[in-house]
Amino acid sequence: MGTPINRQGYGSAVFERPDDCTGCAICAETCPDACILVWR
Repeated sequence: MGTPINRQGYGSAVFERPDDCTGCAICAETCPDACILVWR
């Protein structure tokens, strides 16, 4: 299966190991495009 494509035609980021997420939001803070939303 390929990368999911968003409405703008770009490949979406996919977290490969969601069970390892602690909800710390460091990924959202360091994302250069501010495109990551973290929720619990």
